Amino acid sequence: MARIFGTTGVGLNSLQVIQLVRRHQNKVLLSFSRGKDSLVAWLVLREHFDEVIPFYLDKIPGLEFVEQSLRDYEEYFGCHIYRLAHPTTNDMIVSLTDQPPERRRIIQQMTPHLIDFSYNDVREALLEFLGEQEDMLYATGVRSADSMTRRGALAKYGAITWNQFKFHPVFDYSKQQIIDLFTKHKAFLPVDYDLMGRTFDSTQLSAILPIKKHFPRDYERIREMYPMVEAEIFRYECAMRGKNKHIKTKA
Repeated sequence: MARIFGTTGVGLNSLQVIQLVRRHQNKVLLSFSRGKDSLVAWLVLREHFDEVIPFYLDKIPGLEFVEQSLRDYEEYFGCHIYRLAHPTTNDMIVSLTDQPPERRRIIQQMTPHLIDFSYNDVREALLEFLGEQEDMLYATGVRSADSMTRRGALAKYGAITWNQFKFHPVFDYSKQQIIDLFTKHKAFLPVDYDLMGRTFDSTQLSAILPIKKHFPRDYERIREMYPMVEAEIFRYECAMRGKNKHIKTKA
């Protein structure tokens, strides 16, 4: 496919990248994380494609605060957001992430039966379900400003990866451009940003501590899948007790 267009987008700006992909397809898939960058990508893409088909990759199904934000965005954009399994979920289970010792044998017995699938497998499954163009590319909210590593990779390899069927339509957007788009379209961020400054995407303390405080039912759901997250909370609480004790003793 790369040979058809003869470029991976190296040296092109985001608008030129979008125009290049638009020559290939009139609809576009969007990997929608609920984060600010994928939201901006959605706002931009709908100005250039006949239809944006968003999908959300769910690491922990059933979280109420996540589902509420997806419904809010469905109402805002006036379309359905497809909920699909995240490719890393099985990897986390197999690697025993936040799993107690008593689950080890069960997970090891399950491992040969767990399906190993990629982001592209998810794309293909969704397109087959929808009956859409099978070589349709999907968009992400990746930006070069995310990190120096990402900036270097985008500069070197471009914003289109044809063999993985993905592209990055807002890769060169600045913080001010994002603010301007949010203001223009009266867009909003999910509650995650108020709690942790980003969208929920891990079982690290910075993510699960505010969820335990503000969404206890969702915390219990997380604990069902990853019981040892409780250890993260316990270590934090012990550290805080020790810190407070030290302060009082010093005073």
